[in-house]
Amino acid sequence: MSRQGENIYHRKDGRWEGRYIKGRKLDGSIRYGYVYRNTREETKRVLDVFKTSYQPAVPKPSSTISLTFKEWALVWLRRIELRVKRTTFSNYHYKLNKYILPIFKHKKLYEINEESIYLYIEELQNNHLSMSSIQSIFTLFKQVLSSGLSRIKCDATFLTLIKLPRRDWSRVTSLSLSEQKRLSLAASQEPAKKGLPVLIALHTGMRIGEIAALEWCDIDFEKNIIQVSKTCQRILNQKKTPAKTYIHIDGAKTKNSIRVIPMTPFLREKLKQYRQDGELARWVFTNNDGPCEPRLLTNYFHKIRKKVGLTHIHFHQLRHTFATRCLEALSDIPTVSALLGHKSTQLTLDVYSDVLMDQRLQTIEKVATYIS
Repeated sequence: MSRQGENIYHRKDGRWEGRYIKGRKLDGSIRYGYVYRNTREETKRVLDVFKTSYQPAVPKPSSTISLTFKEWALVWLRRIELRVKRTTFSNYHYKLNKYILPIFKHKKLYEINEESIYLYIEELQNNHLSMSSIQSIFTLFKQVLSSGLSRIKCDATFLTLIKLPRRDWSRVTSLSLSEQKRLSLAASQEPAKKGLPVLIALHTGMRIGEIAALEWCDIDFEKNIIQVSKTCQRILNQKKTPAKTYIHIDGAKTKNSIRVIPMTPFLREKLKQYRQDGELARWVFTNNDGPCEPRLLTNYFHKIRKKVGLTHIHFHQLRHTFATRCLEALSDIPTVSALLGHKSTQLTLDVYSDVLMDQRLQTIEKVATYIS
């Protein structure tokens, strides 16, 4: 039992607990501190030391303290707009408005804590988003919140303690060799503008945005190489104009995405023939004197794959198919990683672990044959 005004209590576990005012939160509510000792006398002695040595500061009124997440997010977007690529800015703008602001827009920055963040992560999972998407959204959220808390001089170290669920790499699906041959034959029979993008993906592993951004100056027929340094995307228009989106050519996805890919003899001949038959244009695939956007190339692809009865596949699987064929040919990991433009060989190992397992089985079978 405690004496009035002392704030000392005898706990059920036998210890004595002393409570003192440690400070105040940004909303003005009291923040308590606690001491624990085995006797009342010792607890009171330590508690008196804390009470006399600690002078709780009353926070000064500040307009920044009441900042909501949305108010700060808009400031943050304006600050980074000129420092990042347009495609990156458009991506940030979209994710904030689609996934983050609907939950946190009215929350004061200092009110957001670990519990509310873990509930948010759980909600993202319940919306059936992949772990890679959740990771991307959370990274952006943490970046905005951390800078906002720093702005109002509030501790943000708790953000480093929040751990996302482990990201399991999903099994990549690629075409079998027979499916690839069927698709390649059908693409070869189409007009080059429609079929050639499919062949380029199968023979180089290039992303669809990289294929759409290809210029003839990127293809060196003498050296037999393709230089990949750009990407083409349709992005949201932030300006108040009738067009909601527009085509934008930007630098490669990452510095590792800038790469040189040798051409197979088959692809080289297809491109040379297309070059000879076509007009002298800047872009390899054109539409209305500009680059042919990825969405149109995707439509061409789906029409071709339907003709050969390939269902439930998307254009990006052609990139996986290229990587799989390289690994089946026993190419070394660093080479495949460089051809794909991966940031590390570990990423290649993670994504294509199943294909590599087949390689390991083949190796063991060869060893067994050799030593038997």
